[in-house]
Amino acid sequence: MATCQDDPGKARDSEVTAAPCEGNAVLRGSPLGAPADMDRIVTVQDIEQVLKLCKGSHYDHYLPTADWEVRSGRRLRVFRWSHRTRVAE
Repeated sequence: MATCQDDPGKARDSEVTAAPCEGNAVLRGSPLGAPADMDRIVTVQDIEQVLKLCKGSHYDHYLPTADWEVRSGRRLRVFRWSHRTRVAE
């Protein structure tokens, strides 16, 4: 089975920095089976582009929204989960 772990052009979940008080974006929503109410604060390179996170054999896609949120004095861009795609073999 192909994985996205060796794809240098895509963000791996471990490369998206998660920190409780830092970051520039908040990820909302999730695929079925994951907690829908769990927000993740992360740091992304470009807050204007679709975020494609590598999750082993698939990618989770998050779209930037027009919404912003302030947490701990930091302005965060809100990204909403859009869909999941499988890695091509």
